[in-house]
Amino acid sequence: MKRAVCGPGVCLAMALLLMPPSGLAMARDISLSELGHLLLEFAPLEARETIPGEAVWAEVKARPGETYWVYAPRRVHQVVYLAVQGQQVAAGDAIARLRGPEIHHWQVEYSLIQEQYRMAEARYRRNLPLYQRNALPESQWLEILERRQNLQLEFEHMRHFAELVGPAKSEDSFSLLAPLAGRISYSPSVDGIAEGAPVAAFIPEGAERVRALIPANRREALRELDLGVCSVGIDAVAEMVHAGLVEVWTRPLPPDCALLPGESLAARPQYAMRSGSGYVYRAPASALLVWQEQSYLLVRHGEMLQMHAVHPVADTGDVTLVLSSAALDGREVLRTSVSAVQGILLGLGGE
Repeated sequence: MKRAVCGPGVCLAMALLLMPPSGLAMARDISLSELGHLLLEFAPLEARETIPGEAVWAEVKARPGETYWVYAPRRVHQVVYLAVQGQQVAAGDAIARLRGPEIHHWQVEYSLIQEQYRMAEARYRRNLPLYQRNALPESQWLEILERRQNLQLEFEHMRHFAELVGPAKSEDSFSLLAPLAGRISYSPSVDGIAEGAPVAAFIPEGAERVRALIPANRREALRELDLGVCSVGIDAVAEMVHAGLVEVWTRPLPPDCALLPGESLAARPQYAMRSGSGYVYRAPASALLVWQEQSYLLVRHGEMLQMHAVHPVADTGDVTLVLSSAALDGREVLRTSVSAVQGILLGLGGE
């Protein structure tokens, strides 16, 4: 993506100042008959409500708190990942195989905690009627409640991991299942995984976004980010300013964006036009005529071509964005044989 002709802060002001009066010498209407038998093709102008700013660095990621983490309940000596980085997995897919003697120890420990919690729950239910009839000492009831609560917390903590345990091939090995549908990421280690360390992270479907930093003085006008492969609207703009920049987050990326978590890219912010600043149109790059250091579009009006002064603000190869002081909505512009018009202006004729 090529850079804009001018910086985002002064682009519109410069464009209007540089536009010459409509009666510029040598600029005139051109009759289609003057172009003889040349190939004449026209393209409609596409009105735009935004104008591009300077490209900024951006990255694809989930917002803080949207990633689901799976942690190892005990140290794991060996982890063999069955899914590759960034792979889209479904809930219940086997994503890794955990091996080591601690696997069997954890399974035994989980069974014991499960049984202890079952017994504590049964004791609580048996004694609840006695406590309600004041037939149980307060101290004994508090001891029952405390033991039940402590075992419940420990059991629930282990149960969340146990729900992700797949079929075991041996006493010291089992598969780990994806907790939800999304993209997986992890950090392989030759030393295994420490107790409490993450085994894998999952970005849920619909949680992939783009984070970028833009000039703080343009945040009110920001409407979307052009990512090259797609354009995405803005979901959140930070209030805090750091070094003149603010953090922005897009809405969740649509599937056709085809971007992966962790990917870095250049994004082009799209800013809303200021009231009275002019009109922005998307036109074929071939439609642009440069004459006496001024850019024009050849707008069709019946059998005539009218030269409208414009100012290019962004060029993406085959397409250009131009700023016009006049409204040209619904008009067509010449996109072929444009150089022949320059010849006519020079007095060379159209053949």
